[in-house]
Amino acid sequence: MTPEAVTLPMLLESRDRRRMRQQEWLKTAPSATLVVLTIVMPGSVKRSDMSLKVAAAAVKALEDTFAGCIMRMETFDLATGFEAFMLLGDSSESVKRKTCGIEDNHPLGRLFDIDVFSPEGMPMSRTELGLESRKCLMCGNDARVCMRTGAHSYDDLLARISLMISSYHA
Repeated sequence: MTPEAVTLPMLLESRDRRRMRQQEWLKTAPSATLVVLTIVMPGSVKRSDMSLKVAAAAVKALEDTFAGCIMRMETFDLATGFEAFMLLGDSSESVKRKTCGIEDNHPLGRLFDIDVFSPEGMPMSRTELGLESRKCLMCGNDARVCMRTGAHSYDDLLARISLMISSYHA
């Protein structure tokens, strides 16, 4: 597979499409909780062998966790990054707690970005549930701070991600 670099306009268009898809999905099942999975990949290449291995692990973790309440699921293998959508017949709060557990405890969970939306389309946050912010995969500090400040080099991040994936598949 030859990785394709993604431009900022491509990423913004992809976000807009994802937001529209979220609204469409919520309309189809007005009482369902929506889960949207994307994969954390720094840099301009969002779809690669590495990101697809992470995506497969994330989908399996979601399917295992929510096996009894998946109403609908669809995956999208895009140049701008892998996406998965799930409608669940469980409360938003319960789903958010479980997805945070996946992100915090799965060996690759730091590379999963699992968003949860209430039936009204409102995103659920960790802070609403009294949970800690996500930690940086390099140093354990608040991930948002490290991202904003560029605390870690692209090469270091990629090396850490590669090590996480190879350890998981060993």
